[in-house]
Amino acid sequence: MNTENSRIEENEIDMLTLVSIIWKRKFLIAGLVFLVSLATVIYVVTQDNMYASTAVLKPVESASSPSLNGLGTLASIAGVSVSSGGSVFGDLSVLLNDRDFLAGFIKKNNLTKKLIEETAFLDTEEFKSNEKFYLSNLMKKNTSLFEDQTTKYITISFQNKNPAIANNVLSLLLKDASEVLRLKQLENVDERIANYKSEIDLTKDITLKSKLSDLVANLIQSKVLANADKYYGFSIISAPSLPDALDKVGPKRAQICIIAFFASMVLSIVGVVWYETLRKSKA
Repeated sequence: MNTENSRIEENEIDMLTLVSIIWKRKFLIAGLVFLVSLATVIYVVTQDNMYASTAVLKPVESASSPSLNGLGTLASIAGVSVSSGGSVFGDLSVLLNDRDFLAGFIKKNNLTKKLIEETAFLDTEEFKSNEKFYLSNLMKKNTSLFEDQTTKYITISFQNKNPAIANNVLSLLLKDASEVLRLKQLENVDERIANYKSEIDLTKDITLKSKLSDLVANLIQSKVLANADKYYGFSIISAPSLPDALDKVGPKRAQICIIAFFASMVLSIVGVVWYETLRKSKA
C-alpha cells in the first residue's frame, strides 16, 4: 500500500511539474504555434488549386479471344494457350507503372512543357540525364486508378492545376493506353497464328489439319474484332470532362491548417518540457 501510494504521489508531482512548465512557458508555446500556423496559412493560400478530370470505364470481353467452339483442348495439345489472361484493370495498372510508356506518352503528345512549367529546369543536365524518371513520376503522382469490387467498373482520373490540361491528358491517356493494349494483344495473336500454321505444316493428319485451320480462322477473326472498337478492352461509361472551376480536389487547405496547428502545439509543448528538464539537470 505504501509503495502504491508513493507511485500515485510521484505521478501527481510529475503532472503538476508538467503543468507548471507549460504554464510558465505558455507565451512561448502560443508564439510558436501562432508562427507555425501563420506560415502554414500563407503556404496553403499561395498553392494553386488542383482539378481532376475523371472517367469511368466498363471492362468488356477481350475481342481477341472469341469462342473457339470447343477447340481449346486442341490448342492446349498444340502447345499454345488461347486465353488472353489478366484483366483490363491489371493491364492498366501495369501501364501506369511503366516508365517507358509514361515518359513516351508525354513526349509523343508534346505535353512536357504543359506539365512542367519550370522551363528552365527542362534545359538542365539534371533533367536531361533523368528525363524518363521525372516524366514518369509526374504521371504517377497525378494519375489514380480504382476498381469497384462489386461492379468491376474502373475509375481513372488525372489532376492538374489547369482543368483543361487535366481533361486533355486523361483523354489522350485513355486513347494511347488502349492502343498499346490492342497492339500487344495483336502481337500475341500473330504469334499464336504462326505457331498454329507451323503445326499445320508439320502434321500429316487431315483431321488435325482441319481443326488447326479452324483455330487459325478464329484467331484471324479475332484480329478483325480487336480493331472494331475505338477502345480496346473497355468501353467508356462516363467520358473525361472539363472540371468545374469550383470542383477542386486540392490542396485540402483546412485539413492542412488543422494538422499544422495541433502538430505545432504538441511539438512546442514537448520542446519546452525537454528544454526545462535539460536545464534543471545541468543546474
